[in-house]
Amino acid sequence: MRSIHVGLALFPTEGQRHAALPLLAAGEVDALEWTFDVGWSGDGSPAWVTGLLDEYGAAGRLYGHGVNLSPTSARWSDASAAWLARLAPDVRARSYRHVTEHWGCSRAGAFVSGAPLPVVACAQAVGSAIRALAALADVARVPVGLENLALAFSQDDVDAQPVMLGQVLDATGGILLLDLHNVWCQAVNFERDVHALVAQYPLGRVRQLHVAGGRWSGTAAHGQRPFRRDTHDALVPPEVMELVRWVVPCCPALEAVILERLPHTLDDAAAQAALRTEWRELAAVVRAAAAEPLVAVASPSSGAALDERPSEAELARYQDALVTVLAASPSAVAAHAALGAHPDAAPFAAQVRAFEPRALEVAMELVHRWGVRTAQ
Repeated sequence: MRSIHVGLALFPTEGQRHAALPLLAAGEVDALEWTFDVGWSGDGSPAWVTGLLDEYGAAGRLYGHGVNLSPTSARWSDASAAWLARLAPDVRARSYRHVTEHWGCSRAGAFVSGAPLPVVACAQAVGSAIRALAALADVARVPVGLENLALAFSQDDVDAQPVMLGQVLDATGGILLLDLHNVWCQAVNFERDVHALVAQYPLGRVRQLHVAGGRWSGTAAHGQRPFRRDTHDALVPPEVMELVRWVVPCCPALEAVILERLPHTLDDAAAQAALRTEWRELAAVVRAAAAEPLVAVASPSSGAALDERPSEAELARYQDALVTVLAASPSAVAAHAALGAHPDAAPFAAQVRAFEPRALEVAMELVHRWGVRTAQ
């Protein structure tokens, strides 16, 4: 039987402290994941958080994660360099098993940070991510890798992400943080078989899993099919829990499974108790799956060759145009039309035409909610 850590994503809030304390006090939580960017905000982390980070780091059961490096941004900016400079003392202060970041672009145009957005398929996007991951490895000095994104703009986007991720990780020797709820979101949103979709990823590189819940977009009110979101504000769907059971034997390098839940959803005793119940269910599923023999899954093919024609400058201008259009458009349909007509999107015209307004509507919400603009 393999030993796989089952842990929690840690947040410095009283709601999560009350939710997790019984699990932590009983020694049930094998590992913690710490999102650096969270710890850099405000007045620093409370003593109970730093104590846990030090304890789990010393035990070799602490995993580092980031959200604002924006590894696929074509334009390497001062903000990217500043993010790495901020990370340096953090990774020197305590021991992390590995460090991961989100696949996607969150820094472009007038925005210095935000939620990661889907990556247009081209060789230059892979090159940008290779550069960013190499820079992250230079600072972290531990294994580094990337997490798959939930949002996709089209069917082609769904298929391009594992191809590009695989190429980046092959080039850098990186690890894959496979978020199962994110894959399930794409499967239900684009009516794909989730097991076949998971198999498109390089499962041999999976060292960590994320498990979370989410909600449905309100697009159904407008006569469209509902769109699944990775909002981390609800219990894990049964389909995702079953996917954990299925995928664990397919990942020979897997060492940690982390349950994610945004802390603002844990303000009452009932929600806190439900999280503990859910964590224990996940732990039981992982341990049962870890007792199963490994299943050989064929390595994914490299897929169709990525377009090598767009330059780094063209990719950067497209990314600028995308966030600008998403921020300024009154509707998803208008955003689709504006992006399709934008001269800086011309090198990617065929991909843009295939974008679904349902997905663009979600991207617009993400930009408005999480986007931070450059100070004027």
